[in-house]
Formats: sequence, structure tokens, C-alpha cells
Amino acid sequence: MDEEKGSRRSRGCSTLEKCLIFLFVAMTGVCIGLVVVYFTEKNSTTLTEGLRCGGPQELSGESGAFTSYNYPNSYDNGKSCTWQITVDPDKVIQLWFEEFAVEDTELCTKILWLHQTKAGGVSYKPPDRCLQSPLIEIAGAGGYLQGDRGDLMTPGFPEQNYPNGALYQWKITVPEGERVRLTFTSFDLVPEVCGDFIQPVETSGNTMVLRFKTDNTLTSKGFRATFTKSSLPPVSTTPKPSTTTTTQTPPPSTTSGGDGPVIIKGRKGEIHSPGYPNAYPAHQKISWKISVPKGFLVKLQFTDMAITGEIGQCKEDKLIITDNYSTLDPGLWLFSRAPTGVIKSQNWPMNYKANAECMWNIDAPFNKRITLNLTHFDLEAKDFLSSKCYDNIVVFDINSWTNALIQKHGPFCGTKLPATILTKGNRLVIRFHSDLFTESKGFRAYWTRDPSLPAPTEPPVPANPWDDIDIEWPPCGRPATPPSVTSRIVNGEPATPHSWPWQVSMQVWPASRPEPTFFHTCGGTLIHKNWVMTAAHCFINYADELQRWNMCLGKHNLTFTEPSQRCFNVTGIYRHEGFKYPTVPTVEFDIALVRLDGDVTPSNEISFACLPSVEEVLPATKKCYATGWGDETGDSMNAKVAEALNQVALPVVPYDTCKRMDYWWFQVKTTMICCGYTLPDELQSVCQGDSGGPLVCQDTAGGPWEVHGITSFGPIGCIMNKKPSVFTRSSAYIPWIGNVIRRDLYNQHTSGCGGPKDLIGTKGTVSSMGFPGNYDNKARCEWTIQVPEGQLVHLHFSNFSLEESQLCLNDKVSIRDGVGSLGTHCNHLPPTDLVSDGNKLHISFSSNDKVVDTGFTATWRGVSPTEAPCGGSFNTAQGEINSPNWPNDYQAQSVCTWRITIPAVKSVHIGFTHFELQAANMLGNCVDYVEVFNGETMASLGRFCGFAPPSTLTIPGGSVVIRFLSNGADHQKGFRGYWTNDVGVIPTLPPTPPNPWDNITITWPVQCGNPAVKPKSAAMRVVNGVEATPHSWPWQVSMQASPMSLIPYMHGCGGSLIHEDWILTAAHCFMFPLSNPSYWRMCLGKHHMNSSMDVPSAEECFKVDSIIRHEGFVYEQDPTDISNDIALVHLATAVNMTKEISPVCLPKPGAVMPAGTPCYVTGWGDEKALPIVDFQTCSKPAYWWDSLRPSMICAGYESPDELKSACQGDSGGPFACSGSGTTPWEVHGIVSFGPQGCIKDKKPSVFTRVSAFSDWIDTNIKKFIHESGKTY
Repeated sequence: MDEEKGSRRSRGCSTLEKCLIFLFVAMTGVCIGLVVVYFTEKNSTTLTEGLRCGGPQELSGESGAFTSYNYPNSYDNGKSCTWQITVDPDKVIQLWFEEFAVEDTELCTKILWLHQTKAGGVSYKPPDRCLQSPLIEIAGAGGYLQGDRGDLMTPGFPEQNYPNGALYQWKITVPEGERVRLTFTSFDLVPEVCGDFIQPVETSGNTMVLRFKTDNTLTSKGFRATFTKSSLPPVSTTPKPSTTTTTQTPPPSTTSGGDGPVIIKGRKGEIHSPGYPNAYPAHQKISWKISVPKGFLVKLQFTDMAITGEIGQCKEDKLIITDNYSTLDPGLWLFSRAPTGVIKSQNWPMNYKANAECMWNIDAPFNKRITLNLTHFDLEAKDFLSSKCYDNIVVFDINSWTNALIQKHGPFCGTKLPATILTKGNRLVIRFHSDLFTESKGFRAYWTRDPSLPAPTEPPVPANPWDDIDIEWPPCGRPATPPSVTSRIVNGEPATPHSWPWQVSMQVWPASRPEPTFFHTCGGTLIHKNWVMTAAHCFINYADELQRWNMCLGKHNLTFTEPSQRCFNVTGIYRHEGFKYPTVPTVEFDIALVRLDGDVTPSNEISFACLPSVEEVLPATKKCYATGWGDETGDSMNAKVAEALNQVALPVVPYDTCKRMDYWWFQVKTTMICCGYTLPDELQSVCQGDSGGPLVCQDTAGGPWEVHGITSFGPIGCIMNKKPSVFTRSSAYIPWIGNVIRRDLYNQHTSGCGGPKDLIGTKGTVSSMGFPGNYDNKARCEWTIQVPEGQLVHLHFSNFSLEESQLCLNDKVSIRDGVGSLGTHCNHLPPTDLVSDGNKLHISFSSNDKVVDTGFTATWRGVSPTEAPCGGSFNTAQGEINSPNWPNDYQAQSVCTWRITIPAVKSVHIGFTHFELQAANMLGNCVDYVEVFNGETMASLGRFCGFAPPSTLTIPGGSVVIRFLSNGADHQKGFRGYWTNDVGVIPTLPPTPPNPWDNITITWPVQCGNPAVKPKSAAMRVVNGVEATPHSWPWQVSMQASPMSLIPYMHGCGGSLIHEDWILTAAHCFMFPLSNPSYWRMCLGKHHMNSSMDVPSAEECFKVDSIIRHEGFVYEQDPTDISNDIALVHLATAVNMTKEISPVCLPKPGAVMPAGTPCYVTGWGDEKALPIVDFQTCSKPAYWWDSLRPSMICAGYESPDELKSACQGDSGGPFACSGSGTTPWEVHGIVSFGPQGCIKDKKPSVFTRVSAFSDWIDTNIKKFIHESGKTY
């Protein structure tokens, strides 16, 4: 039977969704006890009969009750009772106490313990005493919510405030594959820091748990929220209520002029100086006393502060903050009742922060004492003059029952370990304070209640995956040319050439130089075939601009290039993370490592220095050598930089001497070395220009040279009495050096996102770290994919979601092959599939430190070159290249590569007959482009974009590579190009299939462009135009529309008569709803729009039977593209020519009028003279940029006082030009678009260039004739 019970109990807890265990332990006091009722549905009230206390009780069902032992009589001492309640998986437990009388103890730890084994809601009625601080919390309301959408709210909302001391919990589940989105539609909580309207919250999975907890002071209305699955539309919200109901009286005044302090009590409040925000009065002395409920601490936050005085030296005006034990500042607070533990200064084992205040509060039971042991101690030393400890630890021994101070220990400072402290009371408060200036390593300590037990240990630092990588250190410290060492040469001496072969000249290209020009700026030490060690302060500038650095080895003289020198680019600069100068006024941690972009091959002039042993400290007076190309004079006003390498012998100055106040005092640290002579006639030093250079020593004569120091800082002017040179002690950083190098070796072979960096095979996958979870901030991942020779890499992204940013400046994926970029991507749409050129592909992923997303996953495989979507390899003497989908628009994210190899030729010529790509961006960079490379050297010959065809390119040799790349937007028609080995032989396009109308002949009017009434063409500079001479532009058409019979015809656009049956105009005149030919009539011979003013009237109007818009006019679908704005209108009856009505001539195909040519735009009743603006000017970003096409014309004036334009109402009208008084007028343009408001600086009017559409006009008229059966 017992086994059956045990088995049943085990199965119940493991399978049911909700379990609640309730444990009652009676220890000392005797009260009536308790009775509890639980239920799962509101209408269930049946009580379980015959419950007894005396062992674990298993309770199940929809409701029930249980009581303490012997209820309603007093329970016995020493009793222990446990109840386990189990309900159905889709239910939650509501629990309340009907009667409660239990002994009141300090934390109720002796009486009650409640445990909720699974997520769920639990309710209870709190008693008057005891359960105000339970060890765990019981949910007071809530429940289990599931589905696509639902609502939840605090009980009684909005009619009633939520109660004090409550805890509510909801568990929300939406269908698998969805996320939970929670939107607060009403929100009113206190205090104000919780009262801001919360933005919608979305989970990463399909489950959310919401908990709401209240304290025992203020209350308010509460909140209402709606949950939905993420695929549903967002929920709208209402504003935050403007008022809050509270149960507390307003806070007292925060300023007082009386003698006593202002008394402030409560949970929160505000204080300010008298008169704030105006200046405070003189001679004020005001104090505030803040008290909060027992068990709470006071957090003081300053929102504004301006008090007269020098920072760190408050001599007159000052604000002093104190509590029961000492002066306070903002800082770190910790409270513990654990029997043992460890405390450490902030940032341990790095330097603690300046201007910090930290407190640790450790409590023990009344019959226990606390022992404090400090294991490490390194604080700023006691002030030399005042003997004060400015950075210090103070320990307070306190009786927690009375809160009385028993004994104060300290303040402690310096480096001497304080003695072990054993308290007399049961509470220990430890305070640490640092001032604004010198910082040191800090301290580590542990406390225990039982000093006989072993000291507590901290969990080991998690191992890095690179910790076990071996570093191959080279032979070192033995130059092929031994140095000439002299003991006492004042201010140094010239070094024997190449006797210090590890010396590095670190050279920088300053930003002030537009072209790469490198200058010596710091020294360094070669310690490994890939690594240079130097000072971190050398990289205060340009630390992230690796291209600005060169590391030159094998140099002796800086004034010319030496045969022995080898200069390397830089692939990484790693400064010590503790180096904070100049943000913090200390140069501690002044060490950096530089990764070279290649392997150093040692020679007689280039070799390596050895590193010393870990934490090796040189003895006093040990002679070492510093080398560099710095100032030889020591006179900073008349410095003379050395041309050749110098050396100087320097003895080690003891640390105890160097840290004296008359030496370097607090500026020198134990991780530094001081070297130099102390007598005035013996002064030697190292100067600017030597920063980062080596200080080398030999352990024994003839032994290897070890780099013990890195030149860090010295006195102004380089040489000063009692100011020896200071070096970073490299032996203090041996673990750091090893970690940096090992991590770099690891990263060379790992992607950074998990898995190897080099992927070799025929197929595989790559993904961001943690996919499908969020990727990391500051991620850096790289993969190099290699498939077998003869294959190409095909890459397919199945999922892709990154933070979006303009120009992909934040999170991004970049892809490259042997030719160059294959694109950079940063949005929520997977890039299109791509194929590499060659059998290798490189992918890099990086993120910033802000927004993250789910990242990406991609598959790759090796494919045959025939599977490349475009491009290819060719070896013929001539051939064509076309953009994908030519002559239609190319696709988004296209990548094509053409490899052209013509044997035994001197050169290859590349030309383009058509070229329409997206224009360069605002920064002048091409985003869709064609790039041409010399196939032998892979040197780029140019990257081309926009709408102007590049000039013919001639590439020496017989090999050319051409790469076309497009981004994800603003696609254009593309390009057609060719290659040839003979500039006189140009490939031609294959003939287009013949049309049945090709042989039709159009009879164009013999007389065109010769108006009977001559226009005022001499008036070229009349601002904003003049009224035209009547009928001087006889081809001008008033295109009038009437979409309904009841609506009179109204002028809508202009047009040009080009044939007795045809009007030429703009396609945009016929956009919906005016595309029906029956809505229109064409009126000619008009001068005034009001025909009654034309006496006699020559006006004739014609019906329309056909409108032909250019098939490439897509403005209605894409408002960013207004190209191909041209249309033909066929009249129902032919026009009879008169002196008031006659046609204009069409220009020759492809004709382009020169810039500055004066032409006329005519709108109703006006004429305007506008000079042509060249395409190169008009397509600049300040003008019309990428809205302009080569099939357009710009015309207008540059100066604001000369602005003229073609305005609304002139759309579709003619832009006519005439070479001279005898040359017929030709319609070179059709009014297309201009700036809003018609006239704007650097926004000339834009016209469709008619000569670009000559073939289109001819073809469409012939096609109409053929299809209509008419003859002309």
C-alpha cells in the first residue's frame, strides 16, 4: 500500500501541470492555527472532511480545505505538516486563508513555507501578521490564458484601486510558431517611476508569464492589457491617465529656513536647494533628514547639481551626505545573511573607479560573530603631508538589535594587509571610498561565521576555448650584430646599425594628408613573427583605422629607404582594456599588441626580443637599455629628432624611491618600472618619439636580451631631476599577452559564430550565432567557403533578419569572392541566390552594440560554371555583354561576372552602347555598378553607374574581368556593351524580327517649323516669360478633357502638332481616369484660352480616336520613375493647315542640343526662353540627381533672379529650338516635370527628349496605320 501511495504521488507531480506544496512547521509559540480553503472554480465550495495534520497530505479535486493540527484548538509545539495540492493541467490553484493565528517571528522562517512547483496562479488572503515577508511569493490573481487574442486586467479595474501587498500572475500561450505580443491599453501605477506607459512587449517564443506585484503603501487604478499572436495587427492604446489615486498625504516641504533639519518620511520624495532653479542665496546652512520604513535603504539620485567650487576640493560651498556611520557617495550596495562570502572592490582585479562609494552589509544571527579577512589589498597610499587615507576601507562592528556602533576599524589604505577583524556584534558594515584622483588595484576579502572552516572559494573563471593553444615563440634576444654598450654616456649615443634588430618604427598616415604618407610616431618591439608590442597611448588617435599604420622593421636611419627594411600593414590593434587615458588621468595598463598582416622572416637585420618571466621584477640599479629615434636634446622648445637609432643605458630606480612624493608619487604603479640616473650631471632619459619602444636587459652577461619595459611617460622636456623615465613592466602582462595571441590564433580558424572559419567540401550551412534566437551585440563572424577546383560556390539564404540601417552602417552581412564584392545586406528579406566567380567565397557578419535580431541561416554547395545565372568565360575576339533581362529592367541583387581571355593580343577594348544604371548616392558612391578589371593584375580600371555611357576602355594584355552588381531597389534598364581586340570592329546586335508594318512610309509634312507669324525670339532674358505674339507658335495644341457630358471641356495639357493626324504630348496627361480617348478634344489655332477674345477666331477642335502611351511609362505604378513620358494622339479627322495652324518639325534621331542653347517653352498665352543645362550638371545630387535620364533635357537659368520655368498647365507642351532665323523650329522637348511651385533654384524644368524616341514615334505611327488599314 505504501509503495502504491509513493508511486501515485510520484506520477502526479511529474505529469500534472500544476502542483502546490504547503509546509507548516510549528517551533515555539502556540496559537489557534490556521484554516485554508482552495478551489479551482468559483462555484466549488465543498470542504474535504477529516483532514488531520501529522504528515504529508495529498489533496486533489476541484476544491478543498486543510487546517493546522488540532484546529480550532491550539497547535502543539514541534509539529511539522505538509500538504500537496494537485489539480487538472488546464487549471490554476486559488488559495486563501479563512482564519490565521500563528506566532509572529522575525522572518516567519520558523512557521511557514510555500512552494509552487509549476507556473500558475495562486490567491490568498494575507493575515494581519507574519506573512508580510514570506520566503516566496503567492500569486493573488491571474490565470492561464491561451488562444489568438485575449484581455487581462488587475482586479476591479478601473472602478477600484488594486490592493496593497498583492501578487498577480498570468501565463499566456499562443499557437506554436507564433510569438506573444502584449499591449497595455490602460496603465496607471505608482510610484511615478513605474507609471510610464509601457511599449508593446513581444516574446521570442509562444509563451509569456506576466507578474504584477504591489507594496504596502500607495495604490492606483492598475492596468488593462491585450495579448495577441504576433501575426495579428497591433492593438491601439489609450493615453496614460493624468492623475493617480494614492493613500498617502502629500510630501512635506523640502526646504526650510529654520535651525533644525527638514524631516522627510515615506517611500520617496524630492529635495532641492533654496530658490531652485535660480541661484541659491549666500550664507545658507540647511539640512534634511530622510527616513524610510524599516528594512529599506535610501537611494539618493541627483538630477541637477551646480555648486561653486573646484571638483574634489569642497572648501566653501558644499553638500555633505551622511548616514549613521560615515559620509556617503553614490555607489555599490550589497546585503547578505549568508554564513560566508567574498567581497571585492569594483572592477577587481582591474583598478577600482574614481569617486566611488561602496557598502557591504553582512548580518549574522544574534549568537554568531563575523570574521573578516582581507586577502589582497592595494589602495592609494596615505597622503604624504596630511597622513590622510583618501582612498580607504572602514569597517563598522554593529549590534543589529539596537543598531548601535560597537567599534570602528580603520580607515585602511596603502598596500599593507589589515589584520583579521573579529566582530563583537552580529552585523558588519564595510565601506569603501575613493576620491577623484589616484586609483589602484583595490582589495579582495571574505567573511565567515566560523573561522575554523576553509576560506570560501570563488567559481573559477570560465575557460576560453583558446586557452590550450600553444604559441610558437621564435628564437630571440641574440642579435647578429651585438650592440656596443657603454655604461655612462650622457643623453645616449648612436646605436650600432641593426644591433637592436627587434626595434620597430611605427609609422602613421595622418588624416591631414589626403594621399598615403607615413611618418614615424612611436617605437615598438618585435616579439613574434606576427606581433609587435608597444604602448597603448600610441593609439589614442587612429586606433580603429588600421589602414593608417605601417610597422617598419630592419630600419636604422629614418631619412631614406634601406635595403634591409620590411614594412607591414596592420590587421589588428589590441590595446589593454584597462587603459583609459586620457579619459582617466593615469597611464596605467599602457600596453598594446599589433598584429602584422604577414609573417616576419628573420634576418641579420630583423629578429625578435625575448619576453621576461611572469612577474619578474628587476633589482635596483640593474642596467638596461632603451632605444629609439626620439629627441636628442631634451629641450622640448628646440627639439631635434634623431635621424638614426639611438640607445641609452639606464639603471633601474627602486619602486619605493620612484613612488616618493618628490619623484613620481602616486603616478607610478607596481606594474611600472622607473629607470634613470638621479644626479643632475648624470641625467639620461627617453623622449617623445621613443614612446612604445623597448627597454631591454640581460639577466647575465652574454645572455639573451629580454624586453622588460615599454616606454610609457616621462617629465616634460624629457630630462628632469628626480623624474626618471617610466616604463610599462612587461612581466606584469605576460598572461594578457598570451591571451591576446591565443585568441587571435583561435579566431583565425573559427568563424566567431560557432564552428570552423574555413569550410571545405561540396556543401554545407552557415548561420549567425544562436539562430533562430537573437545574435549577439558586437558580433564578428567570418567564413571562407571552398569547393573543388572547376566548381563555383552557390549560396542560398533560407532565413535573414538583421537590423535595418541606411547604407548598412550597423548590422550587416558582406559577401565577396576573388573578384570583389558580391553585395552587403541588412534587412528582413533574404538576399537572392548568388554564384561566386571561382571556387572560393568569403562571408562576413558584424553587428553593433544596439539592436539585435534573429540573424540568418544559409546553405552553400558547389555547382558547375554553367549554373551561373549570368556572365561567363569567353575567349572570342569580339562579343557582347548585357545586363540581366536586357532590354528590360535588371533584377534586384544581381551579380554577374564576365571573364574575357583573348590569346596573343596586345589589348582588349571595352565599350558601351547603352547604359542606364542607378545613379550614385549622396556620398558619390555607386550602388548599382559595372566594374572593369585588368584580368592579369586584377587592378580596377573604374566603377561606373548612372546614365552616361563610360568612354571606351583599353586594357593592355588579353585578359579582362567585368563585374555587374545591383542592390535591392531603384532598378533601371541596364546596359549593353561589347569587347573587341580591334577598336575598328564593333559587334552589332542581331537584327530584330521584322514587323509587317516596317515597309510602310510615313508622309511627313514638307512645310514644318516655319510659322507665318514670327515669334519674339529676340527676347531671351525676360523673367518668367512674356505673352506670345498671337499664332506665332502655330503647332501649339490645347488638349481639353471632359470626362462627363455635363462637364464642359477644360484645358488640361499642351501638345505639339507634328502631322496632320498626330499630336505629340506627355504620357502623364493620360493617367487614370483620363485615359479614355473619348474624353478628349484637341484644339488648335487658339491664342486666348477664352475664345471670345480671339476676334476673328481661328480655333478648330478635333475629336480623338486613339491615344498611344509609351509602354515604358510606369509613373502610375512607381512614382519615383517618370521616364518615357511621351505619348501620341491620333485625331479622328485630319487637320487643314492655315497660317494659324501648322506643324513643328521633329529633330534628327539622337540629336542632343549643346548646353546653353536657347530654346522656347510655350504654355497657354506665354512663351519663355530657357537655355539648356547639360546632363552632367542636371544629374548632380543638388539638382535632379537620379530622377534624370539621358532621354530627358533640362533647361533653365542658374541665378535666382533669372529663374524661369514651365508650369502646371504646360505639361505635354513643346520645347522648341531653332538654330537661326532661317532654320525651321524643331520640337526637341516635351514638358514633363519640374519642382513643386514651378520655380526653384537648381531645379530646372525637365523635358522628354524627343530625339531619344524617334524610332518609337516612327514605329507606333506605322503600326497604327497597319492595324487601322488607313493609308497616308
